[in-house]
Amino acid sequence: MIGRGQTVTDTDRIESRAVNIDATPTDVTTRCAAMGIAISSIEPLATRGTHVVLMNMSGASALRQAFGARVLLSQVKRNLWQARRSDALYGG
Repeated sequence: MIGRGQTVTDTDRIESRAVNIDATPTDVTTRCAAMGIAISSIEPLATRGTHVVLMNMSGASALRQAFGARVLLSQVKRNLWQARRSDALYGG
C-alpha cells in the first residue's frame, strides 16, 4: 500500500480507482460532475496536478478516457496531508 509522501505511478495501478491528472482539483471536480462520476477523495499533488479516487472502476476508466494525454503516467509526489472528501457529492 502506498501512503502520503511516497512516490507512486499510475502505470502500476491502471486497474485502480485512483487517477493522477494534470489539471486542478476544480477542473477534475467539474468534469466529474458533468459526467456523473462520483468522487471518493481528491487532493492536489505536490508539484502539479490532482490525485483523485473515484467511487468505482467504471468512473475511473471514463475519467482516464476523458482526460486522455493529461493523465499523469510518470511518477508523482503526493502531499503529506489528509485527502478530503468531495463534500458536494455527499450532500455537505
